[in-house]
Amino acid sequence: MFTKSQTLSLCSAVLIILFCIPTLIQAQVDDTTITPRLKNIFTVDDGPDDVFIRTTYALDEPRFYCMDIPNNDENPEGIEMWLHTCKEGMTHRDTIFSLSQSKMGTLYMTDYDLCLEANALTTGSTLKLAACDGNTNQNWELADNLIRAVADSTLCITVSATPGELTRGGESFPTRYKSRPLNIEACNESIFDRQQWARTSPRQDLQAPILPDGSLADWRDFEEVLERGFQDTSR
Repeated sequence: MFTKSQTLSLCSAVLIILFCIPTLIQAQVDDTTITPRLKNIFTVDDGPDDVFIRTTYALDEPRFYCMDIPNNDENPEGIEMWLHTCKEGMTHRDTIFSLSQSKMGTLYMTDYDLCLEANALTTGSTLKLAACDGNTNQNWELADNLIRAVADSTLCITVSATPGELTRGGESFPTRYKSRPLNIEACNESIFDRQQWARTSPRQDLQAPILPDGSLADWRDFEEVLERGFQDTSR
């Protein structure tokens, strides 16, 4: 049986544990606040008209692939497009298309004022970004999860049969991002999994990129790689 003084002492000790320890833990967290450069990288700022053009099937990347500008080039006119692991939870303006323009048959990249254009309307042709001028190689029909060329509806935008490979950044960062070629092929049910596309809004609920196992990345792992000299986390 505790005396009144012993009971008060015990209660005081419990209160210290309940209130002081969380404060100490929070102080430790505050000591590891994300650095400004990574805060910029992990900041997502999308609007209602911003969408990914994303594969419907995961293929060899459970985080799915999105149409993307290779190497995050700031002047991408004429550059051939590829597919890249969808960059949820971090800056990804180089993968953003206009939803409203896509409904009118144009795959328009808002931040660059450029449109997706087939180099030629033939099987095996690649796709590039070009000034939007409404030519036939820029006109697409998005229906039934297919993206068909308006000028030749037998042709579809297709994920290459070549398996995905780690990007340069994927080899260095824990995100292990992959890329995969993109081209024009005959619309064919035998390869339907590589010709199915969705317009999806980027997630707004993530505070960091998704790792291959589905967990969220720790920004400190990125900082360590950057300190070793790697500059572009989005690749």
